[in-house]
Amino acid sequence: MSYRFGFTLVEVIVVIAIIGTLSTMGFAAYTSIQKNSRSSRMASDFQQIDLAWKVWKNANDAPYPRESDLDANGSTDPGYGSHPDLACEDEPGIFETPADLYLEDEYADPWDIRYSYDNDGDTFPAWGLYSGVNVFASWCAGNGARYIEAAVIMDRSIDNGDGASTGRLRWQTNPNIIGAIIFMISPDEDQ
Repeated sequence: MSYRFGFTLVEVIVVIAIIGTLSTMGFAAYTSIQKNSRSSRMASDFQQIDLAWKVWKNANDAPYPRESDLDANGSTDPGYGSHPDLACEDEPGIFETPADLYLEDEYADPWDIRYSYDNDGDTFPAWGLYSGVNVFASWCAGNGARYIEAAVIMDRSIDNGDGASTGRLRWQTNPNIIGAIIFMISPDEDQ
């Protein structure tokens, strides 16, 4: 009588199927954790930038500066440049504002695009989605899907899931046009 040591073809296929199933489940869980981590980081960044602006406002007893009055050093001389990380964005980066003095780091989103500052002197909600004093996480046309996905997750924690056009966290819903996740610091420059 001869004994063969080894596995049958069926046993090998079953083991490969089990390994494939487990790795697929692990990858799906890892991807979900990454998305939640990115969203949490952005929400935390927005809160830190908001706090820096509140400290600046209390220290200066002045309205939030309009972006057209800022230069690259955050002074009130006109003539700041457009956003250095996005050719499609004309808002100044947070690092170009007076709030930068109160921030430890130069804040950027998980894809390494620095956040923008927006204050055109308009009031939310009268002037729509982009009105008020805001921090932007911007994207160029065709690159918005990952931002929109992050915004939906952040909206649950910041605004209890109230949707894309209301609350402190708002966002453009079409990933194929220039857009942004918008975090409201104040509904107008005087508050």
